[in-house]
Amino acid sequence: EKINIEDKSFLHKRHLGYQKDKFHLKIQIESKELNNLSRIESNKKIYKLLDEEMKKYIHSLQILIKLYIFLSSKGSTNPENRIVPLKL
Repeated sequence: EKINIEDKSFLHKRHLGYQKDKFHLKIQIESKELNNLSRIESNKKIYKLLDEEMKKYIHSLQILIKLYIFLSSKGSTNPENRIVPLKL
């Protein structure tokens, strides 16, 4: 489980309605819990957690969730039956 947060505000400085006190963020998340939810449900969960921050500090949020797949030992190269990241 991990999260990477990137400030992309500098890309929007010349846009109409730009507010210097609000951020444009890109978050990349590796989460087995979120991976078990639909994209809509996982985004709802994230927005609910960030509700207050969205109102005060964040103008836009780009959410990327790393997908995982389950590999079984039967006919696979993963004999431990574990979840591994899916590389797209």
